[in-house]
Amino acid sequence: MFIIVFSHRHISLFPTKFTVTSEMESAAIFSVALARRKRAGAVFTALWNVERSNAGLPDTVCMDSDRAIRTAVNAVKILIEQDRKNGI
Repeated sequence: MFIIVFSHRHISLFPTKFTVTSEMESAAIFSVALARRKRAGAVFTALWNVERSNAGLPDTVCMDSDRAIRTAVNAVKILIEQDRKNGI
């Protein structure tokens, strides 16, 4: 499996469990977690899409982070349930 770090100009692959990130801050967190053999995750909220705006396409601005927060909380719940099943 691989960590895939996307940037505007290149894609880097690192052998490990499958993870995708598209910005520097979580890439740093994933790198530290990998080095320390810990799990890490990230949830992103797009407030607006600059590329769509620049292309003159419609783009709805979203300032609500509720869905991202609920997603992160539910992800942690799933991890806790899996750890309990596996005796961790």
